[in-house]
Amino acid sequence: MEKVSAEFVGRETELGALDAAFSQATRFKAPQMVTIIGALGSGKRRLIDEWLDSKRTLDLRVDRKSVV
Repeated sequence: MEKVSAEFVGRETELGALDAAFSQATRFKAPQMVTIIGALGSGKRRLIDEWLDSKRTLDLRVDRKSVV
């Protein structure tokens, strides 16, 4: 069965912040750390998944950590 997901909308500010961190990392050739904080079920993981998917053609090294 094919996985169906809802359209991803309304997170332009957050995606822009991730893009800005990525731009800094590439411009200065220095790693950047981003912390995403939000309520349970607010879409933190989806935000990261969507952003990473938009960069899938690049050779990125990503270290993801979760804290419960």
